[in-house]
Parts: sequence; structure tokens; C-alpha cells
Amino acid sequence: MINVENVLREMSERSFNKEYEQFIDAWLIEQGKDPYLGETETEYKRAMDFLSQRLDAAQGRELSKLEKLFKERQSYALRCCFYYGLYAAFDHFFDEESADDQAFHHLVEDGLMTIPGMKRHTTYHEAADKCLAVLKHLSKALDHEGGEHLTSVESAWEERIHGTALASYYCGYRAGLSVLEKVMPMKTLHMIGHLLMTEYELGLTTTYQQRERQRA
Repeated sequence: MINVENVLREMSERSFNKEYEQFIDAWLIEQGKDPYLGETETEYKRAMDFLSQRLDAAQGRELSKLEKLFKERQSYALRCCFYYGLYAAFDHFFDEESADDQAFHHLVEDGLMTIPGMKRHTTYHEAADKCLAVLKHLSKALDHEGGEHLTSVESAWEERIHGTALASYYCGYRAGLSVLEKVMPMKTLHMIGHLLMTEYELGLTTTYQQRERQRA
């Protein structure tokens, strides 16, 4: 007998694969929001070089553990925020009058990335707690300069996670919109305003006034 739950799980695994992760990275680069470039990432590389020379073998393993935990949080955000974006699109369509045009902030930044919302996401919350514990342990073994480099590592990973969450949320939103357009193509015109507001909230577009001032 076919197990529908298993089929859906397998579909999800095929969707959120390495290729999707690579697409998100490439999309962020194209949008000028690449978390792997810029000053933060430059500081990250400098910090990792510094720490690799200062930490002993045991501390080096702790640093590797820290990076693994940050990666776990990033992977969780990749999946979770796609579904949040999907939900937001349907919410905007079916509940137009009270629709939330700051849904990314409320669903992701409040609902996943900060307490108390984070506590609902046990896997993410536990990984975040473990990150803090490792950071605290490593900071005790470092002087002021080393502590600053450790902070650079933390900042880079937090930026990566936020960038991944933003990009995957938008993909989820567009997936929801695509479904609605296929099912009810003549009833989605009111979604244009919500789409623009969503893209503005995510920093993907600006107002004409802002573009006008940038040209001045």
C-alpha cells in the first residue's frame, strides 16, 4: 500500500537538495545580497586564518563543531522559510483585508530567529543554544583580539543564515503565487500589490522616489 506521507517526504528531500542550496547562493549573488562576499565575509576568512593558528587541537575541534551547528541552522532555515513564504502567499490571497505585508519579519525574524518564537522550532533552537555554549567556551580561551575574530565568525554565519532564510522565503512565496495563478489565473490580480510589498520588505525592490533620489 502506498504511503502518501512517505511520498511527500521523498518529494521534499528531492526539492531541498544540494542544487537548491546552490541556486539560493547564486540568487543571492545576483541580487547583490550574497552573504559569502563583502566585508563580513572578508573578516570571516581573516578570522578563520587567525584562529587556526591560535587554537590548539581540542579548541580547533570545537571551532569545527561550531561551524557544523551554524550549518545545521542554515539548512533548517532553508526548508522552514520556504514553507513560511508559501503560507504567506496563500494568506495574502485568501485573507486580503487583514493580510500581513510584513510577514517575513513576523514569521521568520520573530517566529524563527528570536526568542520566544524560536522555541517552537526545537531543532533550530537547540542548535542555537549549542552555538552559544561553544562560543562562550572558546571565548574564555582567547584574548581580546582572538575574541574579536570569534565574533567575526559568528557574524558571518548569522548573515549567511539570514540571507538564506530571505531567499528561500521568497522562493516559497513565488511558488505559492505560481500555484494560485495556475488554479485561478483571473483572480490573482490583487496579489500584485502584496508581491510588491513583499519584495520591498525583503529589500528586492525600492520605491520610485528612492530610485529617483539615487539617480540625483
